Amino acid sequence: MERPLKLWEFIVGLLGVTFMFGTLIYNRGTIDAKTEVRISNLEAGQRAQTQQYENLANKMDKVNENLNNILVIVQNKQDRKK
Repeated sequence: MERPLKLWEFIVGLLGVTFMFGTLIYNRGTIDAKTEVRISNLEAGQRAQTQQYENLANKMDKVNENLNNILVIVQNKQDRKK
């Protein structure tokens, strides 16, 4: 019962395989693009957090400097009392 393959059957099979590989390539490309966008968003977020941390560290340094100045003033006042 083996009959020869007809031309239209071959073309339909070839189109099916072509669509399959085209779909795989397209899906892989969109996955790569989404991954690149996610990575760039994460890098931007990391940069923003690093900048916020540096700003916070600068503010904390200023607060510590002010507290040290207050401590020195209080110690000087207590030394004068003695």
